[in-house]
Amino acid sequence: GSSSARMSENLKAMEKARPEYRELYKQIAQYWGEQPWTAGPVYVGAFVLMLFILGLFIVKGPVKWALLAGTLFSILLSWGKNFMPLTDFFIDYIPMYNKFRTVSSILVVAEFCIPLLATLAVKEIVQKPEILKKNMKYVGISWALTGGMALLFWLLPELFFPSYISNFEMQQLQSLPTEHVQTVIGNLTEMRISIFRADAWRSFYIILGGVLMLIAFVSGKLKAQWMVTGILLLCLADMWTVNKRYLNDNDFTPKSNEQQMFAQTPTDLHILQDTTKYYRVLNM
Repeated sequence: GSSSARMSENLKAMEKARPEYRELYKQIAQYWGEQPWTAGPVYVGAFVLMLFILGLFIVKGPVKWALLAGTLFSILLSWGKNFMPLTDFFIDYIPMYNKFRTVSSILVVAEFCIPLLATLAVKEIVQKPEILKKNMKYVGISWALTGGMALLFWLLPELFFPSYISNFEMQQLQSLPTEHVQTVIGNLTEMRISIFRADAWRSFYIILGGVLMLIAFVSGKLKAQWMVTGILLLCLADMWTVNKRYLNDNDFTPKSNEQQMFAQTPTDLHILQDTTKYYRVLNM
């Protein structure tokens, strides 16, 4: 999530909030990682990621390996200080690399490569349906690495995040009265686990829906054009709902409000009556 989004803005999390701490949660971010500031995650779509993995099995040719290499390389570069040998090499020897505002900007390469290979996978399935009929195990492996992992995230959230409170937050919470610190930490952890599990469950269903469309196509129960349309709508709904968390109606100001920001005074109206344009205004 975003470090600017407050816990109080997440309705799912607030269902777990203790009433006496609701005001406090208006000041605490939904993000619980160790980055000092983040506007939101890089998200390419749950089913798109599954198609990307499936593409590694069924797409042939050098383009597949180039896209995989670009994806992995951009992820390694985005680690920044967590992988200093590669980061230092790029800073020292690659022109203009040290001008990047943040190392995670390089993930735009992965955002391009992953959907492209996913698209090539769909193209391969449409043109050669028998490729999946003979190798359904590839669908199973791809589903296990994405949908299966999402289900595991939902079942065992504490296994993947030992703590849902960052070190910085832990220091800040120590300023609370002693008798409230552990209660807030426990309640905040419970709320963030609910956020994590809700998204894991959501991803599981999205991937499952996409897999069912692939199976229906391979078994002859769904025509190619309807499968492609279904996948496009599924991915659109997935991306749209996630993107709306970070860019929505609250980020825009109605045009009427902009035009009425400054009300005209009698002096303004008097000046506008002069059409000669040969006047000067003395600022008193």
